[in-house]
Amino acid sequence: MKTSKRATAPADKVALYEQLVATNPDIELKGATHPYTALNGNMFSYLHPSGSMALRLPADERDKFCSTPGSICSYSEPKHRRLEPRVSR
Repeated sequence: MKTSKRATAPADKVALYEQLVATNPDIELKGATHPYTALNGNMFSYLHPSGSMALRLPADERDKFCSTPGSICSYSEPKHRRLEPRVSR
């Protein structure tokens, strides 16, 4: 018997994320349990199980976004690349 996988994030957050992704017909929502979007193999958004969304932005857009009141910006440190920020809201 095949069971369907469901997203681990809260259902209301998954619905909002799906609506957001649907605003751009060129972007496909991927990941049954951990929803994300990717372009040319590079993930640029992700819905965390807590319901928060991570978004990868170019440096200039990221700086603008991080200075917006209410924005929460965190940074990751890839092993083989320079320090890259992750933006979540």
